[in-house]
Amino acid sequence: MENLKEFFEQNSTDWVGSAADPNTHLYKLDDGTIVHRVYIDTKKGGEEKNILFIADSHLTTWNLKDFEEKNPVILETIDKRRSSFRREDALLNTEKIMGWSNLFDKTVVGGDLIDYLTWGGLDYIKRFFYDVNPDTLLLLGSHDTSRITGYTSTIGDPTTLQSREEMVQNVLKTDIFYHSEIFADRVMLIALNNAQHKYYDFQVEKLKADIEKARKENLDIFIFQHEHMATHNPAEKRIKVLHENLNWAFNIHEHVLDFCDSPYKIGGPGTEGPTLELYNLIRENADVVKGVFCGHWHNEAYTEILGSYVNENGERVEKMIPQYIVTAVAYEKGHMMVITVK
Repeated sequence: MENLKEFFEQNSTDWVGSAADPNTHLYKLDDGTIVHRVYIDTKKGGEEKNILFIADSHLTTWNLKDFEEKNPVILETIDKRRSSFRREDALLNTEKIMGWSNLFDKTVVGGDLIDYLTWGGLDYIKRFFYDVNPDTLLLLGSHDTSRITGYTSTIGDPTTLQSREEMVQNVLKTDIFYHSEIFADRVMLIALNNAQHKYYDFQVEKLKADIEKARKENLDIFIFQHEHMATHNPAEKRIKVLHENLNWAFNIHEHVLDFCDSPYKIGGPGTEGPTLELYNLIRENADVVKGVFCGHWHNEAYTEILGSYVNENGERVEKMIPQYIVTAVAYEKGHMMVITVK
């Protein structure tokens, strides 16, 4: 496949919904890949650009350095690693979709790159992401800095979270906590680390500065992060998922989920400190924050965050911020989202 036009012209069939509503439309390519193509009109003119967004590849491997380190919890994790990600699907799906990444104007991967932190996993990050597309923007999920996954350890990890974050930071090309860049001369892409179900005070200050810059330079902001946010949208106390992955349908009850104010979501009851401050920064600047894109949940959903902004008259006006959650790329024949920026 030589260009993006060929990619979009592939044979496909509707899988969920229809093209009449792109926010809730999923379609399947002939090879089984599920695509969710969404459109955001900046109303700023310019050439149409496309972002490839995937998440939750959960790649799993180890190398000689993992055994030379002799960390007992790593050896235990290797022995007891959960079977759901022993399959080749995660690797094959990631390899296939990343093989298309250079057709797109930007590629973003929304965390849980690896299933648990090993030296071999860090090699896989380089091999299957950066070696394929050096400009790929990688975010962290909780799995990327955890060495215990899928079972209760009888040993406990002797390493600190900070040391594990430093291991990953030595591989990632961008800051693992906060990164922003200008895309297509009209959009600011912001990558936030909320993999520990929280934000940090230094992220608050950086986001404040970027919001001010975006407003001054007439840029739209797209937020990319691993975990999704509570919407405080009364219509979303019970919403039906677009795609429920039966292999890992966590926190789903009777095929619906509370996105409004669930305590399991950032911004829900119990959110406080810098996490609440940053959450409110996103919600209260809906004139420039035009989309939130997440993974983590392993299922597909479209939600609308009840946001607001202050208009020219000093009045606070309500405005919805779309929040898109992409299914884990590891499942079925692969899942991907295409964000078309007009």
